[in-house]
Amino acid sequence: MTGSGALVQSRGVKKIFHAATVFGVPGIGYQTMLEVEQCVTNALRRMDHPQLQTDDLRSIVFPMMGTGAGGGNVNVIAPRLIQAALIYLVANPESRVETVYFSAWNHRDLEACTAALKNLTDVEPIGS
Repeated sequence: MTGSGALVQSRGVKKIFHAATVFGVPGIGYQTMLEVEQCVTNALRRMDHPQLQTDDLRSIVFPMMGTGAGGGNVNVIAPRLIQAALIYLVANPESRVETVYFSAWNHRDLEACTAALKNLTDVEPIGS
């Protein structure tokens, strides 16, 4: 996690959470992490950490992690990212997180996110 530099003035961004969502394979290139959705869970958990309570973090934007240089299929990854956010929020009703956004930079990403939202089933906390 880092400060947001000039983004705090121009966009109201308070913090930037960094995540490694790909790894390099010699001779092959970058590959998406197997459990890329864990990055969503980790960021939301970090937002709720008591040390950040005074920062008043209420919303977060996630890109379609692992679908760029990692070459991951956005139609597979988008549902996993969205489901991870829902599972976290259902499992943590006291979370300070109010809004979770997923950025769709192109029509392909938008279609993948829209399809993922349409296909959601009931979400229950893990272990229930």
